[in-house]
Amino acid sequence: MSASEKPDFVLETYIKTTPEKLWNALTDGEMTKHYFQGDASIESSFEKGAEYLYTSGDGNPMLVGEILEASPYTRLAMTFLPTFMERTENLSHNLYEIEEMAEVCKLTISHFGVTPELASVKNGWGKIAARLKTYLETGESLNLAEA
Repeated sequence: MSASEKPDFVLETYIKTTPEKLWNALTDGEMTKHYFQGDASIESSFEKGAEYLYTSGDGNPMLVGEILEASPYTRLAMTFLPTFMERTENLSHNLYEIEEMAEVCKLTISHFGVTPELASVKNGWGKIAARLKTYLETGESLNLAEA
């Protein structure tokens, strides 16, 4: 990731939580089931260069990729490849940035290299962020109808 690279999509939200709890929600497969699309669970060591896999609630692989950067409690970057797409040289990637601000955390989700096949991620990130915020602030899952 180059510093001059511009994201195709950016979403910011504020969540009443700690950086540790937010990081855990992003990296713990049992927690991702409560907010990620398809009740997906993530698996990875979250070390730079490690692979990751999101598996849907019914056991099907959804997203695969590589961890590009992992700085606990502040930044997590990963390539983004839905399993229906073929690998290419220029994989899209997303970046989570966590900034502590008093009793809340500002979460910024950026997505780079959004191709026409990935146009729906913009809507998807909004739903994921809303579910994540609700889950961390209330402990409950938010049921949003899939459009």
